[in-house]
Amino acid sequence: MRPVRKVKLLVSLLLALAATTSMALIFFSITGRGDLLEALLEGPLDAADPRLLHLVRDRYLVAPASAKYNLKEDYMLPVDQPYLSYRNSTMGWEKLHRLVVTLFDQQPPGFFVEAGALDGEYLSNTLYLEGKKNWTGLLVEPDAEMFTCLLEKNRKAWASHSCLATTNYPSKVMLHGFLLLGLDTGQ
Repeated sequence: MRPVRKVKLLVSLLLALAATTSMALIFFSITGRGDLLEALLEGPLDAADPRLLHLVRDRYLVAPASAKYNLKEDYMLPVDQPYLSYRNSTMGWEKLHRLVVTLFDQQPPGFFVEAGALDGEYLSNTLYLEGKKNWTGLLVEPDAEMFTCLLEKNRKAWASHSCLATTNYPSKVMLHGFLLLGLDTGQ
């Protein structure tokens, strides 16, 4: 599939998700493209608008990594035990992971969207689909520090430093960083 076609699919998916679930893509840190963004926001967003496709592709999408994964679970140092301990806790991740395995284990490769992807490994259920079942997808993470960590994991999925919201139009919001909440992922 050509890169432009993939971008059109991703934009269409994001806008369809926004339209069908009353969610919209929120763009962060608009620098140097403000005039274009303002022009696009004047009317309804059209998923086929080439200006929107170029803006999303150039500013808000990072292509899947080709390098080998860089995951904590692969080398499991003693210092990483607290980071990965959620997998053995009662926080619900294990139940959700079992459900994902049950639902998708016999399915052909597909496409996922993970909103709030954090660092791309911590609490991720899409990592299993990607690494073990050959899926690809879109990892959406608004927190700048977490997004940097996500890119360092070398995930085989598209990534976007943006987020989804409950409004049906683009907007800005104040985020409280994941690390500021005392939930340090050890990065």
